[in-house]
Amino acid sequence: MNRPNPLNIYPDIDLKLGIKSSFPNIKSALAMIIFLWVVSDSPGELEYSVQDKDQIILTNDLNEKIISMIDTFEIISIDKDNLLSNLNANPIFTAQIESLIVAFELIWRLAKVEFLDSSKPYSAERTGRVRYPKKLIYTINIDIINSLIETDRELYLGVLLYWLGIEKDYSQQDNYANRLKQAEKNLIELITVLSEPAVFKLVDNNKDIIFNLDSIYRKILDANGPIDINGDEEPKGSLRILKSLLKDNLNSFLEYSNNVVDIVPDKDIDLQKYESRVRCFLRLSSNNINISYSNQFNIDSAISSKLDEPIYIDNNISRQRIFFGAPGTGKSYALKLEAEALVSNNDEQIERITFHPDYTYANFVGSYKPIMKTSKFDGLDEDTKNVISVLLDETKTTQEKYDTLVETFQNNNDLTRLPALLGLYFDDEFTTIKQDGTQAAKNNSVERNHGRALRKYVQLLSKDSYKEKISYEYVPGPFMRLLVKALKKPHKPYVLIVEEINRANVAAVFGDIFQLLDRNDNGESEYSITTSDDMRHFLKSQLVGKYDVNTIKIPSNMFVWATMNSADQGVYPMDTAFKRRWEFSYYGLDDGEDKLSDLGVRPRFKVGKSDKLISWNGLRKAINDELSTESYNINEDKLMGPFFLKESALQDNDSFNKTFKNKVLMYLFDDVVKQKRRLFFKCETSSRYSSICSAFDEVGIGIFPEGVVNSKWLKNTEETITENSESKVVEV
Repeated sequence: MNRPNPLNIYPDIDLKLGIKSSFPNIKSALAMIIFLWVVSDSPGELEYSVQDKDQIILTNDLNEKIISMIDTFEIISIDKDNLLSNLNANPIFTAQIESLIVAFELIWRLAKVEFLDSSKPYSAERTGRVRYPKKLIYTINIDIINSLIETDRELYLGVLLYWLGIEKDYSQQDNYANRLKQAEKNLIELITVLSEPAVFKLVDNNKDIIFNLDSIYRKILDANGPIDINGDEEPKGSLRILKSLLKDNLNSFLEYSNNVVDIVPDKDIDLQKYESRVRCFLRLSSNNINISYSNQFNIDSAISSKLDEPIYIDNNISRQRIFFGAPGTGKSYALKLEAEALVSNNDEQIERITFHPDYTYANFVGSYKPIMKTSKFDGLDEDTKNVISVLLDETKTTQEKYDTLVETFQNNNDLTRLPALLGLYFDDEFTTIKQDGTQAAKNNSVERNHGRALRKYVQLLSKDSYKEKISYEYVPGPFMRLLVKALKKPHKPYVLIVEEINRANVAAVFGDIFQLLDRNDNGESEYSITTSDDMRHFLKSQLVGKYDVNTIKIPSNMFVWATMNSADQGVYPMDTAFKRRWEFSYYGLDDGEDKLSDLGVRPRFKVGKSDKLISWNGLRKAINDELSTESYNINEDKLMGPFFLKESALQDNDSFNKTFKNKVLMYLFDDVVKQKRRLFFKCETSSRYSSICSAFDEVGIGIFPEGVVNSKWLKNTEETITENSESKVVEV
């Protein structure tokens, strides 16, 4: 006889809470996902797009099916010539796949989104604007939506076309506009229900808050007012999608404006009832199934275990890199972009530190440090704390303590345990009562003696238990923390970013870790090192399973990337053996200037009392050219890159002048022309920084040598950056 197959055990969904995904016009994308399923005769999978140069568009088969369906409409009339071009501009063709995944897999669970080319990682669309053909693998939630659509097919398709922004006309029909409005309301109510299992994350006071829509409902109802859902840091993952769907009014009960959510007017009572149903649904939807089979695995543990989707890590990506160049060339920004692309923008897989002259091996790897331990009372509830405080009150006799506590234990119907508790602490006699208030037989001597007998087996709380205590524990440094993460999840990349690596004594900071920097062809350390006792104990506490903690290697999924600027004062030299273990990526002076915004390139600033307009990039290049002449012979690593000034300093004339004095002039004065100030600065007291600033306020660029003032970059021209990053000047 045939019987059902065993229950499938699925891995937990990766919530992708750290992905920086955004999704404008999400209502249009949602409508497109539903619309394509309806016109395609309810497919399980749908390959909806094909490559068109760097973009993707609808397949020819779908084009034909859409036109065929439009021809069957009796009420709606549509201009077919504009229809398909409008549909090809839909976000499901223009958005990155990670945004589609968060929206349609994690919020509404309508469909799984995949590349047709399964070898492509999800991060493939993060750089550049190229989009690749995709397919949709639909879930039963689309059947639920379709059950509503089938009640009045053309009416609900009219709602979807309205969300898609398609221009259409309607034949005259009684009350059709009101029916369309009601149909849209019905569809939004259903979409709201489907979004209830979604999970979001925000940061509040440096702590992660994981929440769902029910968390929002309950907080609004409890607070009787609006709440903030933005948090203290940049929103990521599903939280960005939540903000987009709320902006598009895709929740029946919530309205949204400027990161604040409140109840739709006159929906308070409806939301109270709905929230109760949501809470009950979520409770019944729990995956904890308490079934176990003898000699087999436990289903509960199998379901609750976290299995992340493996990620392919290219062995050609350098495991150790140093990004170096002059200040302002964009080293740190470039490293940040590459690291985020490598880990698919999951911040939990990146750790960033900055070296400085006092940085040590103990900071980097780990060491024993004093830790303040909280008192044993911190984890107790208030009622228990009150009982303990009475027990430890030295001004009361045992009888008085019994009399003080008797009402508390009586109210809890737990009176017979009070003599046992007092017996744990004290030997003297005391009289007791029964639950009804009458004298207890033998004053509960049996319970009291039980307490005394157990005394040697328990550690009693005392007044010292109130005190916080200092203990010594092994505190891992950033290297050890990331190493443990990488060993636990070998299929995921982890990046340790070291800013200003040469500002510390790297030989002392890395210590024996230096031996691990030799990597083999697979990216793993060629040689291992023996762990110290404290390191070994820590690794044992963190790594469960068959790990040899007596030695360690850097695994192939752990990357160490750093920035370096040799122009900084007080930097430590690196020996050749250390450098040999790194790949160096040089960032030239003008390599990134094509990424400057119009604020940095266009002549728009006045300096001093001159009316001449100059650009930041032009002035920077004029100064660099002068410093490179034989008169100064300044090394390139001390010149200024295009991002030496942040864009916030280029917003207006006052900001530019203030920042130029405080940052550029200070840098030139202190670091670059320290030995040739009189030659470079044209003012009476060039040895004083204050005099230079005052002169700049008067004569502007006139404080610099003629080579700067008359530079081609500062003529009445506008600088243009060509596609190959070469600069040229053209007449304004």
